[in-house]
Amino acid sequence: MPKLPYIDRIWRARGSIELIPPRTSQSAFARLDGLLDDGGTSHEVHGDTLHYVKDNPAAQDKLATFSRGTLRVEESAGRARLHYELTSPALLLCFLAPLLFLAIAQATIFISELEGPSTEETSETEKDKEEEEEARPLNVIDQMLGAPQPETLEEKKQRMEEEGEEEEGRHSPTPAYVFALPRRPRSRTLAGTADLPANAERAAGTVQPRKRRTGRQLIPTAKPVLPAGFIHDLIPFPTARPRQRLSQRGIHGVFRLIQLHITDLSGTERTITVAPSGTLMEAIRDNGFPDLLAACGGCCSCATCHVALAPSDIVLAPASDEEDELLDASDERSSGSRLACQLPLMPAMDGLKVRIVEAA
Repeated sequence: MPKLPYIDRIWRARGSIELIPPRTSQSAFARLDGLLDDGGTSHEVHGDTLHYVKDNPAAQDKLATFSRGTLRVEESAGRARLHYELTSPALLLCFLAPLLFLAIAQATIFISELEGPSTEETSETEKDKEEEEEARPLNVIDQMLGAPQPETLEEKKQRMEEEGEEEEGRHSPTPAYVFALPRRPRSRTLAGTADLPANAERAAGTVQPRKRRTGRQLIPTAKPVLPAGFIHDLIPFPTARPRQRLSQRGIHGVFRLIQLHITDLSGTERTITVAPSGTLMEAIRDNGFPDLLAACGGCCSCATCHVALAPSDIVLAPASDEEDELLDASDERSSGSRLACQLPLMPAMDGLKVRIVEAA
């Protein structure tokens, strides 16, 4: 497909970001294993370049929008830079779909015009209608009641011409609106009112304040002059946020992922790469560990998401009373026992080792 300058920006994302800390191409691509090991994903690595293709990706896939792409790591002078070029056929389809519907509508209109009657046929049908109107007789009951005869086509045309001449002879109200003097505008701005003569005199005290009549007394009322810029002091207007490209957010989000080492009931350890969002239970369940039942779905009403955490320096939130009671009911409780649904993922959990405990 030719690379058009405007359409190409709709479904392609190109750019580069600096990798901090610097990484080699192998270590950088290794952090993408969790995204490239999904079903329907194929990738090839040639030196410092990675090509990937996703066929029918899942909705949970973080690269589902950009199903094809090329990543290249450039190393120079102790610094590493990632160059990316991602394509999204889905975005291109969303752009071309309205054009397709518009083309179908135009084709339908063109076909209806071809299948419609020609000008000669329409003129003949109009003549037939005029003849029918002229030959239509008056009803018998209308004749008995003394109704007037229906006007013929010629009489109708003559009446319309007379009405048109009468309308042309009437005076148009347009000159009255054009030559009417506009009313003097009154300034309603709060900032800078002292620049107007009336407000300046009122602020200086040379103009008498207006008086409001209440019963028999006259109470002087003066409109206060508000200081300039007081609205900005009362209402904190939000500052403009810098615009960020979708492709840059996606690439930065990829390199903020964390790795967890999960051991199932059979003793097999597998490393998963997830984003630091959600809970530990959701991360284990969504990455294909059927041993973690999570029957309540994360409501802390069962102990089927019981896991044992390896000793580490990570500071976690203490267990609640409900979680502590559920863990006490398990015979497999240890010093590192926690319920995975009560542990939110954090960037500090990178490298955490977790063992799934058999549900009671």
